[in-house]
Amino acid sequence: MSNGKMVATALVWVVVIGICAVAWKYFVAPAKEEAARQSKQQEEQERLNHTELNYGIGSSEGSIVQRPDAFNDDLVKLKIKINFLDDGANYDQRLADLKSGKLQLASFTVDELIKASYKLGDTPAVIIAVTDVRRGADAAIPNIYVIVANRKLLQNNPNVVYDFMKLYFKTVYDSQKSVSKQDGIWQKNTLENYAYFGIIVANNIQRIEDIVSNITNALVVRGVCDDPTHGNPDVLYDDNVMRCLQKIGFSPGMESIRDDTILPVLESNLSSGEITKLIFAHGSTILTERSQNVLDELVKELEDWPQSYVVIQGTGDKSLALGRAKSAKQYLIEKGIDFKRVRTIAGGTTHASSLFAILSWNN
Repeated sequence: MSNGKMVATALVWVVVIGICAVAWKYFVAPAKEEAARQSKQQEEQERLNHTELNYGIGSSEGSIVQRPDAFNDDLVKLKIKINFLDDGANYDQRLADLKSGKLQLASFTVDELIKASYKLGDTPAVIIAVTDVRRGADAAIPNIYVIVANRKLLQNNPNVVYDFMKLYFKTVYDSQKSVSKQDGIWQKNTLENYAYFGIIVANNIQRIEDIVSNITNALVVRGVCDDPTHGNPDVLYDDNVMRCLQKIGFSPGMESIRDDTILPVLESNLSSGEITKLIFAHGSTILTERSQNVLDELVKELEDWPQSYVVIQGTGDKSLALGRAKSAKQYLIEKGIDFKRVRTIAGGTTHASSLFAILSWNN
């Protein structure tokens, strides 16, 4: 190749390189910078649209919300991120973190929420759903597990709470297809929660207001704590979430209110409390008006504590004693108490015209 051609070729390459450099500087580089800027802006916007919540729970509490494969992936689709913070079942700290804003949601048992609220001297969190019910160590105070939310979250971002609870109930519904009561725990479904919060009526489900009131009274009687609600149990729950879900007709599928009040076999090692004695006329098995009033109070106790039993022991000769006990049992059954919850026995040989009932809870 001649020197002239080599020079010409070099000049062409210089021109090409120059054009490429100009194109990169004025077209390619700005386009890349703009794409990067837009990507960063989109990420920032997604971050702003993304709601991050901290959920307080103990690793041993076994809530369905901790199952990442069944719950967290769907939360991401809703642009909700849940950070599960294990506090080792330190309920006092959990409630304090709800008050400070470190936590927005948490799991509690009703009794632990009451006790923690009393210790804190404040009620910064409210019950928004019941998750499951189990018998506790103190058989008179069942372990009723609930989801609570701090008040600020409910006030400032209720839609996130609605989305969270809809997905929670959907997950519960899906899990129940393969889980039976014999497998351990029945997570409470949407319909049952409507009943707990008084939106619909179900004879075998106690309203959350009564649950809070009864457990508070039991704790006060035992000297565990004073009443943090000062006689107003509604300060510990908020029914707006469930009411909003019911108003929009939310249901994850064909649900029913299940009868999970089937009681275990009555055992001998029972906690108990004696009620006022019932008085009969001499040689009679007919309940007096006074005795009916006593049994009416007993009916209320049994309704308040659906996992309780009653043992009725008649006194007098064996035939009369058993007749009196059966009269009381029949009265309770006619008032709506399941016959399986009542046992009758005859007493000794005394001819005293009375019988007594022992209100018992299975441990």
